[in-house]
This record gives sequence, structure tokens and C-alpha cells, in this order.
Amino acid sequence: MKKFILFVMLAFVTFSANAQTAVQTSKVLDNMYIGVNGGVTTPLDFNSMFPVNATAGLKLGKELTPVVGVEVEDFVTFGDNHFMDSKTFVKTNNLMLNGKINLSNLFCDYLGHPRKFELSTNTGLGWQHRYGVITRDDDELIAKTGLDLAFNFGDSHSLVISPNVFWNLTNKKDAVRFNKNFGQLGLSIGYIYHFPTSNGTHAFKLYDIGEYEYTIAKLNEELAKKPREVVNRVFVDRVIKVPTDVVLWVPFAFDKAELSAEAKQMLDGLKNVESVNVDGYASWEDGSNAEHNKSLSIARANAVTNYLQNVGVKVHRNEGHGATSTTSQRCVIITLVK
Repeated sequence: MKKFILFVMLAFVTFSANAQTAVQTSKVLDNMYIGVNGGVTTPLDFNSMFPVNATAGLKLGKELTPVVGVEVEDFVTFGDNHFMDSKTFVKTNNLMLNGKINLSNLFCDYLGHPRKFELSTNTGLGWQHRYGVITRDDDELIAKTGLDLAFNFGDSHSLVISPNVFWNLTNKKDAVRFNKNFGQLGLSIGYIYHFPTSNGTHAFKLYDIGEYEYTIAKLNEELAKKPREVVNRVFVDRVIKVPTDVVLWVPFAFDKAELSAEAKQMLDGLKNVESVNVDGYASWEDGSNAEHNKSLSIARANAVTNYLQNVGVKVHRNEGHGATSTTSQRCVIITLVK
């Protein structure tokens, strides 16, 4: 158990070691998945491998990071090999809490999307109930050690092959022990569906910090060339490609078109500017629907235009562009009319 805890800590540290990239923080219900599987098991002592026992299961999980995940798994077994004292069609029900470590992302870095093939460890503890047993004790503590070989089709669909060992830790005894005489070797094949996340994809969003730092530095160089009476303040919380004649970058909240108090204060600094162009933008995080993002960017541009006109600034052009690329952000860009 100590080795397993140290391995999980190593997973977190190794994935955080690259300072040039960052993974978007996910919400509570982000990066969830559901899966079904079926397979076979046979006694681990190999004294009587056949006939094999059939299994069928269901799992629900969450990826906490691109490396570490947790899941709840429930599966039932059928067959008489090793379960002779169970007199029902369904021999056992097994409920488990598993921890997963994605070895592909741990040792090869996360790419911003699932690889075509990924290898993960899958280990857990659980409870087993035997149906229709003759003996008095029919509930046991069990454990699983195994691997998940995932073949990913895009961001949302996975075919998973899982070789596992299931350990009966108590087997009617008080002491916990790993014993091959009370274990089952299993192989299952399953399908997993990854639910959509709040960032518009089915995976963690990866940011290139190095590229962001370079773009911010270039933007600051361009702003330094502008006259001080024109350049008021620029709030840069995200990076987009901006024109070289930019005057002001007005940020907006997620999926909103209302001006904040800070945004109004920024726009007040343009009272002495004669004429400007106003261009509104949306982010793919606002919504994956292009029509929604287009309408949202127009509403943002209109909000800025109306405020500028009220303080006496002429707006030469007012346009909303939607979400123009994967780096498009929630803002309105104001430029001078030359």
C-alpha cells in the first residue's frame, strides 16, 4: 500500500514538472465517463482453468487529472468454477472503488487530447456477496490489480481490454491476505463513453504557457509604442492575436455581454479619442454552437459601442466575429481609425 501511495504522488509531481504547459482546471462534473464490460475469469491457482466463469459489469468514473482517475465498478459473475457452493444463476456481486493511473500521460506527457492507445493501471478494493451459499459467511473483502489497454476513437469513445487479478482477501478468515488459491485471473473487454466537458470537448484543455508568454511580451511591445494619452489600461488575462493599432482590450465574463465596473472605467479613458472601430469576440468556452457565439460577440460589441457613444466617442465600425479560432477569447478589441 505504501508503494502505491508513493506511486500516486509521483504521478502528480511528474505531470506538474513541465512549467511550459498547464491543464485547465475542471469543474465537478467534467471529465466523467461511463462504461460497460464483459469477460471471463478462472481460478488463479490454475488447478481447474475450465470451464471459465463469465462476468458482466458497469462502471462510472472521473478523471481527476490527465494522469489520475477514480471509478466505481460493479460486476457480477456466472459459472460454477470455484463457486460450487453457490446455488444461484448469478454467483457473486462485486462492488469496487478503483484508482487509475494513466501511464501513457505520466511518462510521455499529456498531448491535450487522448492518444490512439493508452495504458493505465487499475487497482481497487471492494465487497463481494455470494448468492445462495450453504456456509454461514457469504460476504468477503476483495481487491483488484490490473491494467487497462484503451484504444481511443476521438475524444469520446474508447474500447478497453483489461487483464485483471481479483483477490479474495478474507475468504471466511479474519486476517487479510493475498492468496492465489482464493484468487481469480480475469480478462474483460468493455466500451467507455466520455461525457462532454465545460470547455466544449471531451478531454482536459492544455495551454502552452511559453506561447502565451511570448504573445503577451509582443503585445506589451506594441502597446508601449502608443501615445500615453491614448493608451489607458489593457487587461490581459488570456491571449489572442490582436491588431498592432489596438487601443483597448475589454474582457467579458463567461457567456456574458454586460460591461463590468472595471470595463466601464477603462472605456471612460477614451473620452478624448475621436473615432474607433469595435470588434467583438467569443470563446469556444462560451458555447460550442457557432450561432450562439456569433450572437454573443455582437452583443458584446454593441454594449461597448453604446457606452462609447454615450461618452462622446464616434464608432466608425461595429462588428461581432464569434469564436474565430481555438485561441479566440471573451473580449472586445477597440482600435483607432486611421
